[in-house]
Amino acid sequence: MVKRIGEKDKVSSFSQKSQVPSSVGQAHSRELNLDELSKQFQNEELEELEPITLDKELAKVVSENSTGLTITYHGEETHFNYIEIESQDIEVRTQVAPENGRIQEWLTPYSLNKLADSIRSRGMIKPALGYLDNGIIYVIDGSSRRKACIFADKPFRILVSERRFDSSFISELSSEANEHREPSLYERGLLWSEQINKGESQAQFAKRIKVNAALVSTGLKACQINRDIIDLFPSPPDIGRTTLTKLDKLLPQVKEEAILIDLLREMTGELVFNSEDPLQRNSLFLDSLTKIVDDIKDTKPKEDKFKVNSHFGNGDRKGSFTVSKSGALNAKITRPSKKDIEELIKLLEKEYLS
Repeated sequence: MVKRIGEKDKVSSFSQKSQVPSSVGQAHSRELNLDELSKQFQNEELEELEPITLDKELAKVVSENSTGLTITYHGEETHFNYIEIESQDIEVRTQVAPENGRIQEWLTPYSLNKLADSIRSRGMIKPALGYLDNGIIYVIDGSSRRKACIFADKPFRILVSERRFDSSFISELSSEANEHREPSLYERGLLWSEQINKGESQAQFAKRIKVNAALVSTGLKACQINRDIIDLFPSPPDIGRTTLTKLDKLLPQVKEEAILIDLLREMTGELVFNSEDPLQRNSLFLDSLTKIVDDIKDTKPKEDKFKVNSHFGNGDRKGSFTVSKSGALNAKITRPSKKDIEELIKLLEKEYLS
């Protein structure tokens, strides 16, 4: 459960310079016992209560001017100190932890436009979570907010533990708040491919991480798609399940992906977008990609055959030629004379080379 603690927690020396804002009144810390909450919400009498989510509790750290938060999870208690880091110091004092899972190259001013605008106008409402290691703060949850604070030139708010912690509760209890967008299915697939145990089936793994088995299957297939192709989409973080499924069916038709990638790069400079919506932009890109695949996919062309007899003389002198849709020509003439060959050449020049 959540409760206040009267005395101000001792703040580590690393965060003294960028501790809670000066507007803080009576300092206090918060506690969140996830084990107790799990037991309480199994009680039928509490079913109608509004669920307590990690997002809401983190936001209260800011709104109630708390100095920190202590989270109890699986019997282990972890304390986090609340600090703010000025925008010019974010890249110096923080890094994104390997556990984060987001592809940092996708965090661009375009992909984070709405989040940056929100932070610019309201500040960062929900603090990130991270840990301290050798003087550097590693961000486990909140890398998008971290980058958006840099773009918005606003302070980065984060709850920091002085040691690594079990971060599995983040994915279990985080909902999608205004400041938070879960990693794309492609990014999640990359994480799942590292987390699945040797010999563990996808169904067993999906049950263990409490994610729909079909979604896990799509994610694990998606992460095998060439990253160079994914990066060419206007907004890679917004590539959804439907698009990934289409790519999984389309790309095996292409024998040389390098050729496809070169054509896609040429095409991206010619695309004209009539909307700022990332989903619509991705959809237009996918349509263009599909057309390119149809043009170059490795399939055997159907042949149109053209029979020619009378053009090659009399009697048993007969000839035929085949022209495929790809333009390939196969000519066959029985006992041709020089005149027969000349007539064949004239016919080809007239019908196919003009």
